[in-house]
Amino acid sequence: MRRGGAIAVSLTALAFAAPTAHAGSLIVHDGAGLWRVTDDPAGGEGDLLLKHLVDATRPDARFGQEGQTAFTQPGAAQAPASVRVDVSRRIWMVSNGAVAERPQPLVARFTADGAPDPRWGVHGEIQLAPVGFAIKPFDLLPLADGSVLVAGATVGSATPRAIVFHLNANGSLDGRFGNGGVWQRPGDGGAIATSLAANDDGQAVVTVAVRGASSQAELWAMTLAAPALIQSAPLDASGDGEELHADWAVDHWAFNSLAGPTNIVPPASLTPRTAAPIAQPAPGDTGSGALNPFVPEAASAPQAGADNDGPPWTWIVVALVLAAIAGGFAQRSRRAQTLLRKPPDR
Repeated sequence: MRRGGAIAVSLTALAFAAPTAHAGSLIVHDGAGLWRVTDDPAGGEGDLLLKHLVDATRPDARFGQEGQTAFTQPGAAQAPASVRVDVSRRIWMVSNGAVAERPQPLVARFTADGAPDPRWGVHGEIQLAPVGFAIKPFDLLPLADGSVLVAGATVGSATPRAIVFHLNANGSLDGRFGNGGVWQRPGDGGAIATSLAANDDGQAVVTVAVRGASSQAELWAMTLAAPALIQSAPLDASGDGEELHADWAVDHWAFNSLAGPTNIVPPASLTPRTAAPIAQPAPGDTGSGALNPFVPEAASAPQAGADNDGPPWTWIVVALVLAAIAGGFAQRSRRAQTLLRKPPDR
């Protein structure tokens, strides 16, 4: 189930009232169950239900009240754009909020038992317009340190710009990321940041749909140092690109446009783990730990203090000591023989 607002050449209208498909998902599964957000049939506008189902069918009695939590998102006239669950089983969601009819992303967080997280903003919600940008959000990605990335597009101008911003674990804008906490795709032409993801090594990426004379699907690595383009491919010109996302397939990223639920976000970071440096093989080593028989064995270095060109002094000293001992025994033997030959005193 993927929902959002339509993007045309201009995003000024925002189209709050007509949700359509995009890359964010309102369903997350982990193999043993799933989380989902639905409208609250007993509530009014902006009233929603967060549910956790065991085996995808039975309400989890330990979650919220009888498996669900009712909540309201003021200023959001539709369901969240995306819902994510981190490895701690905290639930994150981003919605299209508005203040004085100006769009502002609203980021909410719930604890693993389904309650609004009191440690995140006010009653578990933070609404902001980073450095004055009007942004329509499409997706978010919680990181391992408790911070979060939010992806979307700028609105209010004829040409939308793909944008990502980073909130610290305390909800403040991270000034180290991008330009004052916000990254915009460089270059001309309209573009939207449709989806965020992370691979097994913790690398965070964002997919960008570029519209124009040459429509492109792009994949950018999100880092504190400098976000970088790592992959691109032609984009189907018949669509608006809002379904674009990337999936990690064993050892590479693959673009995808099929709608569906997401998985629990793996531990991700803006400074992902890097491979350990490859150890340099020692001389005569093939690199696999075995001695290379085609490389001559290096001569052993002489031990400190030893003189290999001189006589073996240790053996000389030992020989002298043995000779002295032998001489002592011989002298005693001669004395004994003399005493035996001497006639006794009369």
